[in-house]
Amino acid sequence: MTLASFDAEPLSGSPVVDKAPMISAVTTDFVMGKRPTGAANDIGAYEFGAGSTTTPTPPPTTTPTCMRAAPTLTVSGPTSTVAAGTTNTYSISLKNNDSAECSSTTFALARTVPSGWTGTLSAANVALAPGASTSASLAVTSSTTAAAGSYGIGVGTSSGAGITHTKSASATYSVAAASAGLTEAISTNKASYKAGETVYITARVTKNGVAVPGANVTFTALKPNKINTIELRGTTASNGYVTVSFVSGTGSSSIGTYALTSVATSGSLTTQIKGSFSVYK
Repeated sequence: MTLASFDAEPLSGSPVVDKAPMISAVTTDFVMGKRPTGAANDIGAYEFGAGSTTTPTPPPTTTPTCMRAAPTLTVSGPTSTVAAGTTNTYSISLKNNDSAECSSTTFALARTVPSGWTGTLSAANVALAPGASTSASLAVTSSTTAAAGSYGIGVGTSSGAGITHTKSASATYSVAAASAGLTEAISTNKASYKAGETVYITARVTKNGVAVPGANVTFTALKPNKINTIELRGTTASNGYVTVSFVSGTGSSSIGTYALTSVATSGSLTTQIKGSFSVYK
């Protein structure tokens, strides 16, 4: 027999069973088994009988607890100045930081923009499991009469969980200073042309950086002989562009550099710009 296999509990019929005097203060044996289990106490540290040892009480089980936490909310977008009336799109990121024991939460999204502006969210509500993230967008269009400066754009979120889930973030919308009137730019599709080629002239008319449709544009090309001119007219499209064309001459008066003048008119506003191109044999 080895010490590891030794069992000190008495066996049935052992001479030590029920042979110890009763002591009222002793009610359990060495391993907290009930004593006595028979007519009297057993001799020794162990009491014979079923249930002489007790099963340890298992530790109490704990119910997992849902811990709510403030969500992470960010908003980002264009940082450069834009003309009044321009639409800027901002990116929104939202993360649910609740503990894993919590159920999914539906977060409401809201936005704030200056009075007279429009702001459109891509989603009004989003459902997120704990630890999950999502993205949305906010399209903001400023008033066409907005003064130059920086304006705050706000985004907020909340849920039925209360103030813990209330969070806000902000970005900036910058309006460029308005110009005094119309602005015009002109270009030709080439810097120089072979005699007899078609010359294409394009102009774009804007106001405060915004395309001006319906502007009347007059193009005048003074020939190299400084006497004859070519006059062309057009009206800008919705993007502010207008293109006209003519076939260059082949005579001596048409060879050389042309002085180009373009005059654009919209309502009471007028602008003028100059350019040049050349024709060779």
